Amino acid sequence: ALHDDGTVGVEGVDLTVGQGELVLLLGAVGSGKSSLLAALAGLVHHTGSLTWNGREVSEPELFLRPGQVAYVAQTPRVLSGSFAENVL
Repeated sequence: ALHDDGTVGVEGVDLTVGQGELVLLLGAVGSGKSSLLAALAGLVHHTGSLTWNGREVSEPELFLRPGQVAYVAQTPRVLSGSFAENVL
C-alpha cells in the first residue's frame, strides 16, 4: 500500500481468506494493519493483484464495499494497549 505522502504502509503480503472466515489482524502500532485493510478496500493505491473467487478485482473500491467487505478504521488511543486490555 502506497500512501499519498509516498510512504509504504505494508508490503509482501499473501493472504487467503476462505468463505465464512473471520480474520483478526493483530500487530504493533505502525505495523501496517490499517494500511493492508485500506489497500484491500481500494482506499489507497497498491501494487499486485486482488482476486475474489479466482477472478481478479480491477476496482476494489467499487466491488468490495459495502456488500462484500466491511472496513472499520481504528482509533489509535483505543488500540494502543494490548488486545486483552482493549477487549476489557
